[in-house]
Amino acid sequence: MESPEDQLRQGIDLIQAAYRSKSEALFQDIARLNKLGKDKNAEIQELNAQINSLKADIANKDTKINGLLDENNKLTNEKQQLFDRVKELNGSIAKLVAFKKAILKSVDDSDAPEPYQFDSTADNLYSSSYLQQDSTETSAPASQKEQQKKEEEKIKKEKKME
Repeated sequence: MESPEDQLRQGIDLIQAAYRSKSEALFQDIARLNKLGKDKNAEIQELNAQINSLKADIANKDTKINGLLDENNKLTNEKQQLFDRVKELNGSIAKLVAFKKAILKSVDDSDAPEPYQFDSTADNLYSSSYLQQDSTETSAPASQKEQQKKEEEKIKKEKKME
């Protein structure tokens, strides 16, 4: 049998071995946790960098959106002004077309020969053009030619007016 001192020594050795084993396990856990903490800190820094990048992108996009909204508003206003201008011009065109028709009608009316002409000599109460028209109406081919000439002149006048 062993002496009590030897048993005590063996007990102390067992306790020291258990303590060393437990401390080594705890140091390994501490090292593993330190590494895990460093990895998580690196991941956090990476995520923070991504967050800052995304915030900068959001700020840039907001600026761009505001610029596009301003441009859209300007274009919408310009479009409305152009529509209003088109309405004005369409009204002016309608007035000008009516004016053109009135002028063409008055020109057509003034192209018709006058039945009476005031002659200072008072020798002839009828105009020569009226008498010529009267005599040309009896001859059908000449009348048709004059009518074609009048229509051609009318078309030319309309083209000039445009």
